[in-house]
Amino acid sequence: MSEGSPIKAHIILTFIAVLGRLPLSIARGLGGGIGRLIWRLNTREVKVTRKNLALCFPAMDEAERTQLARNSVIESAKLSLEILLVWQRRREWLMGKIVNVQGTELFVGTDDEKRGVILLAPHIGNWEVLGLYASTLREMASLYQPPKQAFLEPVMTGGREKYGAKLLPTDVKGVAGVLKYLKRGSATGILPDQVPADAGGRYANFYGTPAYTMTLICRLIAKTGCRVVAGAALRIPGGFKIIFQEVPEDIFSSDEETALTAMNKAVEDVVALCPEQYQWEYKRFKKTEPGKVGAYKNL
Repeated sequence: MSEGSPIKAHIILTFIAVLGRLPLSIARGLGGGIGRLIWRLNTREVKVTRKNLALCFPAMDEAERTQLARNSVIESAKLSLEILLVWQRRREWLMGKIVNVQGTELFVGTDDEKRGVILLAPHIGNWEVLGLYASTLREMASLYQPPKQAFLEPVMTGGREKYGAKLLPTDVKGVAGVLKYLKRGSATGILPDQVPADAGGRYANFYGTPAYTMTLICRLIAKTGCRVVAGAALRIPGGFKIIFQEVPEDIFSSDEETALTAMNKAVEDVVALCPEQYQWEYKRFKKTEPGKVGAYKNL
């Protein structure tokens, strides 16, 4: 590590700590301003957003699709600052910002329901809020990918585990840990719209376009007989609205293609709650079937 690296890390961590003390309304306002600047600069993220929306909503009016793209970029910029607050504030602060909750019983289950549950948490709204709130309802263990900058890991893990959730690395040992939790009736949260590693998925339709989709959830269901629900923490005035909802029954199919298509449909159903808060700048279609041109090749 270079001599200047500790200084750089200290500056970044101090900056994060300062931003983490902002009122939510100011953080969102600042994030929105950053998002509007990003839109004006027509960055790569903007181009990816436009491409994803063109693939997923080809029949949508061009003007409407452009407005949705702009709104999505702005909402994602708000998220980038919101996360710093969520990770660093006390439980009382966050609980006070959750102003509406729907479908809690779907996640918690009945008193005699002893099975574990997978919470599908797509990249919409503020999934950090969803994970933290869910960990107040039942025991949870979730996989995580350490950040590239090692000095940021304590901030991230501390923020995600502060209500009792357990973070496990995205490796064989971590998956084994999640299996153990599910078998004893606990919960795990998974981002189902992440593009998995080469050996961890197969293609299934997402908004009618083949998308490389993780098979981990299918394996966990088969090995544990767990339940599955979907959820989101949506950005609303004054805080967040938490929604838990049912998933298509086909997600439990023994046919993997059927199950993966149902899982992607579950993501689509969550996105439909508030399309502009979905992270459309994520390269969901970055892996392509053999012989196909990459979706983002000319961006």
